[in-house]
Amino acid sequence: MKNKIFRKSLVIGLGVLFLSLIVTPILCTQNESYVIIYSEKQSNYLMKINGKAEDVGKSNSNNDYDTTGLSPTAPWPMFHHDPCHTGNSPFIGPGFLDLKWKFSTGGPVKSSPAVGDKNNAGYYMIYVGSDDNWVYAIEDKGSTFSSIEWVSELGSPSQNAPFRSSPAIGDVESDNSMYIGSDDNFLYNMQHVNYPSKGALYWRCPTTGRIQSSPVVEYGGDYIYVGCNNNYIYAVYPWLYPSDFLWEYGTDGPVRSSPAVKADVGLVVGSDDGYVYALGYSSMPPFEQWVSPSGHAGFKTDGPVRSSPAISSWTMSGWANVVYVGSDDNYVYCIKWTIPPPPTGCGYALMWRYETGGPVRSSPAVADLIDYNDDGILDSVVVIGSNDGHIYALAGETPNPAGQLLWQYPDPGDPPIGPVESSPAIDRFGRVYVGSNDKNIYMLDGKTGEFLDKFQTDGPVTSSPAIGPDYTIYVGSDDWNIYALRGVNNPPFPPTIIGPAAGEVGIEYYYEFEVLDPEGDHLDLIIDWDDGTIITKGLISGDTIIVPHVWNITGTYVIKAHAQDEHGLSGPEATLPVTMPRNRHAINTPLSRFLQQHTNLFSVLRFLIQVSGIQF
Repeated sequence: MKNKIFRKSLVIGLGVLFLSLIVTPILCTQNESYVIIYSEKQSNYLMKINGKAEDVGKSNSNNDYDTTGLSPTAPWPMFHHDPCHTGNSPFIGPGFLDLKWKFSTGGPVKSSPAVGDKNNAGYYMIYVGSDDNWVYAIEDKGSTFSSIEWVSELGSPSQNAPFRSSPAIGDVESDNSMYIGSDDNFLYNMQHVNYPSKGALYWRCPTTGRIQSSPVVEYGGDYIYVGCNNNYIYAVYPWLYPSDFLWEYGTDGPVRSSPAVKADVGLVVGSDDGYVYALGYSSMPPFEQWVSPSGHAGFKTDGPVRSSPAISSWTMSGWANVVYVGSDDNYVYCIKWTIPPPPTGCGYALMWRYETGGPVRSSPAVADLIDYNDDGILDSVVVIGSNDGHIYALAGETPNPAGQLLWQYPDPGDPPIGPVESSPAIDRFGRVYVGSNDKNIYMLDGKTGEFLDKFQTDGPVTSSPAIGPDYTIYVGSDDWNIYALRGVNNPPFPPTIIGPAAGEVGIEYYYEFEVLDPEGDHLDLIIDWDDGTIITKGLISGDTIIVPHVWNITGTYVIKAHAQDEHGLSGPEATLPVTMPRNRHAINTPLSRFLQQHTNLFSVLRFLIQVSGIQF
């Protein structure tokens, strides 16, 4: 008797637990609609909560660089995008390279543009120097023309003081500063956005050599670092007035390379003396973190180092900071950065090097693009140009294949393009944009090296592209022009629709929609359920979304869906016929709908009854 009561109690308890597992999710989701969306092209997830999109993913980089003190809304605030100089943007670049507009200066444009915050009129600003001794601030009005916001001739025309350094932008909310070096031996600090003194000079720091290195704004925005042709690296505290250098560090050759900085790690920069220097910049004077076996500070290569280093983080085989950099000795280097406590210094290890066919003055771009370790995780790819007329993609991480060639453009055996001294930029989709001395700007698939498009200017392109927020890249040319390139707008592709083609009225069914756009635009997905219900979902090209729907009247319906891009252009319509016969039982409760869609749960309850030994 007691055994029988125990069995009944057991099955009742398990039954209550079973029902609670069914009913609780139903009750909890009665007033909330949770749909997980996967965006394959962006390698990230979005979660839609009651129609509100929350980005819970990341861009194609494992770098955790801090952006405190940098402009929070500047799409490309300095040379090669960020203080680590990854050349990796969270924005989507153009799908085609067509001329949006060009602006003529009075000399070759070797400086690389920075894309800054919006001005008072709501337009993004492009800042760039020219060999005509002027610094330009250009409004991109999002159309086929641009206009000058301001220009500033900082040096004297008689001094022949071109601006080949690239601008760096501080936080518009705090210091509103733009920093740039000049061949007149000065580092300039200018007001870049706010009225009425936009373009006004805040201060300038004198040196004894040309500044062709590009300044980097350190985390927190408190310090600026730049190289100089007088063999020195300078640290500037911008709040001092009149401004002076916080410290200076001497090398044995001109410093045309631009410093890269990572918080709590250090500063790294190349010199024409053939060394790559790593400095602990937080002390005065800075302590030397790398010392070669000969006792000379830095890591030694066999040629001048005019390439600007990129700092990245390895995640394979233990976390570590690494530096990628090119040299005129034809090699690309990967140096692991180990930091012993100061002031001992001397911590580095050469992980690999790759030989090209010419000097490497291009600066490496780093992004997580290819799963070459076959573990389901995208691994670091280093993309860099060489004066041998090729663009290389190298495996960045260890253990395998570390430093091996993944692809090169042009392919081996094909004629090379012109020397590539421009530094690549990588967009969110993994597309690579880079200039060449053959007068072209190239767009390649960063995963395969496949040629996608090119745009021809009338002069060599040593300027490095900057990626803007509206599918536009900006780049200078020796033909005296600054170019804005954006793809011709094409309509979205027809959405794909996957789901049941027949069912019962009164039951909720789920349909999967995928949207794609040739330019990677933001899209509105318009779904017509053919029962008087039309809904709109805001998505990004490449997104997949699952949407529920209930038909309450018997009949044959045709689901119609099309996408409209952010420019108002609609794509072709996709359709899916659905037949809804009468539901004889007409039961439409949350529990009944759940059980009809999860019939496998009955086998669980049947098993519980069998093991209890109860007979009904």
